[in-house]
Amino acid sequence: MKGRITQDIFEYAVATQERRAERRRPVHKNGQIITARSSSTVMCIVRDISEAGARLRMASTASIPETFLLLIKDENVVVPVERVWSNTHEIGVKFTGPRRSAFC
Repeated sequence: MKGRITQDIFEYAVATQERRAERRRPVHKNGQIITARSSSTVMCIVRDISEAGARLRMASTASIPETFLLLIKDENVVVPVERVWSNTHEIGVKFTGPRRSAFC
C-alpha cells in the first residue's frame, strides 16, 4: 500500500511540473463526472482549481473518458473538460468551454 501511495505522489509530481499557465488553488468541493452516456456518472472531489483547469480525485480513473462534463456541485455549475493527465485515483483536466449554471 505504501508503495502505491508513493507511486501516486511521484506520478502527480511529474504530471504537474509547472507546465500549466495558471496557478491552481487548493479546494475541497463535491463534483460529479458526467459522460456522453448521460446515464453514466462518477462522484469525485475537486482538489484544486484554476481558471484553466482542475485536479479531480475519485475511487478509480479506469472508466473515465478523455472528455466529459464536470459538475461542481458546491458551485452549481457544469463545465466541459478534457483529461490532460491521470493516475490511479486522480485526473488533471483543462476546461474546454464556459461554465454554465447546472440548475440542480
